[in-house]
Amino acid sequence: MPSVREQVLSAVFDRLNALTGATVKRNEALPHAVPAGGLVILRDDDPGEPDVTLNPRMEFYSHQVSDQ
Repeated sequence: MPSVREQVLSAVFDRLNALTGATVKRNEALPHAVPAGGLVILRDDDPGEPDVTLNPRMEFYSHQVSDQ
């Protein structure tokens, strides 16, 4: 049986899939191009600083899910 943390992360992943029209992935590297419908990447660890592209300017925000 998966840990409680894994169960929560799986539930968040499933909910993101249900709520957004974007492609939802887990623990993937940043792609070279974002799909037209958008992209959500759920990461299990500390993501660090947000990434910004300059041409065109796009900001990639990250949010940490923790077990505390």
